[in-house]
Amino acid sequence: MSTGPSSPHPDLETIHIVVTDPTRLGCLLLSNVLERCRFRLHVAQHAVALKEVLEKVATHKPDVVLMSAELEDGSQAGFEALRHLRISHPHVRAIMLLNHCRRDLVVEAFRNGARGVFCRTQPPTILPKCIAAVHEGQIWASSHELQFVLEALSSSAPFRVINSKGENLLSARELQVVALVAEGLSNREISQQLLLSEHTVKNYMFRIFDKLGLSSRAEVMLYAFGQREQSRGFAA
Repeated sequence: MSTGPSSPHPDLETIHIVVTDPTRLGCLLLSNVLERCRFRLHVAQHAVALKEVLEKVATHKPDVVLMSAELEDGSQAGFEALRHLRISHPHVRAIMLLNHCRRDLVVEAFRNGARGVFCRTQPPTILPKCIAAVHEGQIWASSHELQFVLEALSSSAPFRVINSKGENLLSARELQVVALVAEGLSNREISQQLLLSEHTVKNYMFRIFDKLGLSSRAEVMLYAFGQREQSRGFAA
């Protein structure tokens, strides 16, 4: 799982993207950056308002949505769009485009289902790498941004693998599901890997959310990463 600006290998498969911004001009500028890069990126549609985002995603079924936090509807409309997409199109991977990578904005983006955050102050040449990484199932965040999220998660919910009696909170099967979610697999891919129905995997996900106090796949991925880092610290 990538947690920062690494250089993923370009995939031969074309990545279809919906680009959002508060203005049409902003959408065009972002599209020009993406379509001139060495990755196989195709901007399928532009959207500047929440309703338009949902319509374009439903119609064109992109792989990735580059979601501006600010839309024509207001400065926080992108977060509302993320919440809708998480429910209606959970297979679509979203990257939140932020004007400023403040702690509250970064945490809110991941809580609402983003798989990555990208700050407009970063060099635009890095954006295609971010999109390719998220498309491959990785989380995109700098170490600084990741720390914001891990601190927020650890302070907002009692993240424990065992309860007060020393019993595991997650069953062996639930731990398997968490591990596969952390690798970026969809519910369908997890069902194929574990020879379960997709409905059963969804039920496991609901139980995992409930037991760990989480609300999105991105939080599960970050939680798994945090547990992995904590284990490494104990090992050291």
